Amino acid sequence: PLALALIAVAGVLKLEHPFGRDQAIHHWMALRMMDGAVAYRDVWDVKQPAILAFHSLAIALFGPTVRAVHLLELIWMLVLAVLIMVLLRGYFRHRWLSAAAAVAAIVPYFAFAEDYSQTQVEIMVGLPFFLTAWCLWKASQTDRHTCTLSFAAGIAAGIGTAFKHILAPIPVAFALLAAWHLLRRPRPVPAMTSLGRLWLPFAAGVIAVWGGIALVFLFQGGFADFFWTN
Repeated sequence: PLALALIAVAGVLKLEHPFGRDQAIHHWMALRMMDGAVAYRDVWDVKQPAILAFHSLAIALFGPTVRAVHLLELIWMLVLAVLIMVLLRGYFRHRWLSAAAAVAAIVPYFAFAEDYSQTQVEIMVGLPFFLTAWCLWKASQTDRHTCTLSFAAGIAAGIGTAFKHILAPIPVAFALLAAWHLLRRPRPVPAMTSLGRLWLPFAAGVIAVWGGIALVFLFQGGFADFFWTN
């Protein structure tokens, strides 16, 4: 609770922080999209669609304000903090250090974020990429839930790359490390079978996310512009 309180206070202090250029563009595009405009066809930016969806959700939940976006970001970061505390607790000799890890990861961001850096895609990918790393690591340690965990990792990687697709080498690196750990431990099945259970569901999860996004733009009549941009 103390760790979450520290993160919440740090985030609340930045709720009224003004938008920088990128955030203002994303917010304006989200407002136009909620009036019926199609991203990349009627309003354009080079960024991937997840940040536009994030601003649209903030507007729908809390209104068309700077505070609304930063409030949703704070909730996003608190979810990340809870996941760090819960999922990493067993890896520390002193379990409370997982809460310290969450504070160390998130409070400095809020403390030093400027208007041009707050709520940028590079910070938003922390939550899905953390889940990608954890799910792949757990998938490499078990033969019972490898497919389920790998698929969940693929979904998380798809969401993360939907914020910024040129960061795709990061979850790919996680998957390569998971494959290496998988091959190093004793297995009851052949190596290629184990790798297939890891890689195929992971790829399916990524395809599910990006395929769903593509279908949305296809139904909106903006697929060609979406594909050209991304």
